[in-house]
Amino acid sequence: MRSAPTITNKSQTWISLFAMTVGFVMLNCVAVAACLTALLQAKQNFSKISFRRRWKFILIQMRPSRYAWIIVLIIKGFYLACTSVLFNLPATQVAWLQFAVISYLSGLLAFMPWRSVIVSTLDVFIHLILMIMFLLMPYFFDLGEDGARDIVSVFLVTGLGAVSVGCIGMLQVLVEMSEGSKKRRLAELKKATTIAVATLSEMTSRDVMAELLMEIPTQDRRSLDYASTVLKTQALAIKQPWFLQWRSETVLEPDVINRRSRDAQWKLL
Repeated sequence: MRSAPTITNKSQTWISLFAMTVGFVMLNCVAVAACLTALLQAKQNFSKISFRRRWKFILIQMRPSRYAWIIVLIIKGFYLACTSVLFNLPATQVAWLQFAVISYLSGLLAFMPWRSVIVSTLDVFIHLILMIMFLLMPYFFDLGEDGARDIVSVFLVTGLGAVSVGCIGMLQVLVEMSEGSKKRRLAELKKATTIAVATLSEMTSRDVMAELLMEIPTQDRRSLDYASTVLKTQALAIKQPWFLQWRSETVLEPDVINRRSRDAQWKLL
């Protein structure tokens, strides 16, 4: 109604648009409810084949530890859709959109939720372009006194939020530097080491290894690549560029680890 005030209430055009809007809203509510139901049940039921066949098209987009990022995408879509509903002035609309892009980009860089690194990089690049565009848009129209006042108030609220996040981060750093936190991390490290040793001992079983290798394509490739790099660098002393390692004695022969050697894999086997 704000974008087209000439459409009067209860006219034929208004009724048809209202009916279409109600239908789309109901359809979106059903879709969002289904996604939320799948996300809430994913952790308990992902081991079931029937559940994976029904909901894997939603969960497979994200990393296994970041599957709840779908909720952020839904919130972002709803947030962007409310721009023209809540604000009339271009200045406040730009500030509203800029806040959404900056918030989403911050979370994206912090969590990198997409399963593919290429998709995560592309998403970051797209939102960087959007952020630059929104920063430049106020120069293409007259803000006016009301618009300037509104946009300044929005950026003040954003600045206070950034200061609050910074204070929380500093408090977290101080807590992590405490003696109790150091003891807790040492206990967690010992526990993780015990679990790692037990995991490696289980990997000597042919059946377990076969099942594990069959499931590797469904896991997060970024984590698998990094785990492989850590293992071959620290356990086999295979040097990697820009990677610190504690072991210097090479376990394998040089021709085995040479990537240009065609028969390296056969020698390794």
